Amino acid sequence: MNLALYSFVMELPEGCAHKLGMGKSLGLGSVKIKPTLSIIKREGRYNQIFNDQGNWLSEEEQIDSLSPFKDYFAQYMGEKIGKKELIKNTDSYWSQDERMKALNRMLSLKHSENSNLRWQLRTSYMDLKEFKSRPILPTPSEVIKSNTYQNE
Repeated sequence: MNLALYSFVMELPEGCAHKLGMGKSLGLGSVKIKPTLSIIKREGRYNQIFNDQGNWLSEEEQIDSLSPFKDYFAQYMGEKIGKKELIKNTDSYWSQDERMKALNRMLSLKHSENSNLRWQLRTSYMDLKEFKSRPILPTPSEVIKSNTYQNE
């Protein structure tokens, strides 16, 4: 399951990127990760140092596609959220689950899609007047005291 989860998390849909560091609202810190998977057969690697041609024997196998692992994870999640019939693979998980749709929008590199507003206006910070009157999120202690985190 861990390999399936890591594969799903590391290889995002087309047009999406991981967001790291500061400046996310400006599109800074967008990182595209291209994972690869190599399986090393340890026993074979340490039983023999060189191959028949005299080169180092690595006993390493490259896996061409992470899709089977990602699909396995998507199917697992489909079962867990009660959408087993709808979610058969990674693509259907991204398109059928509302949380994944929201995540896709957040990770998207297509910032101007479905908007008539200019990019600068959409990403600008609050001016000082707005900043002073902004609503403040509660602290974790306040959330715990009010029991808002419980499913009762």
